[in-house]
Amino acid sequence: MGTIDRGGARLPRLASTTRLELGLGEAVTSARHTAVVLEPMLRKVAHLLDGERTLSACVEAVTSEIAADTLTLGELPTDTEARQNMLRWMVLDAMSRLRKLGLLEPPLPEPVGEASQGDDDAGT
Repeated sequence: MGTIDRGGARLPRLASTTRLELGLGEAVTSARHTAVVLEPMLRKVAHLLDGERTLSACVEAVTSEIAADTLTLGELPTDTEARQNMLRWMVLDAMSRLRKLGLLEPPLPEPVGEASQGDDDAGT
């Protein structure tokens, strides 16, 4: 999943070309170079994936959009905990689908630790 390292946590980030395409119209280009029109939930989550927001922050933003009637997702549980669990699952699913479409930045390489660097000298 495309990410930015923020204090050890890796947070998803939408590819810059996809972010640009989202601002220009309905369709974005997938990794297979096909036009994809994102449904409202995918579009909302895509806008949130800036490398700065955690999963909880994304769920909170989606919850706010629903409360403001700017995002409609159909029938949701009335129980607060069940509703939040469902929204969390929906945001995770959206992130996964965006990743599979190739719309997220590629992952950053893992930092090389000091122990790994010392291993190079072990055979000499």
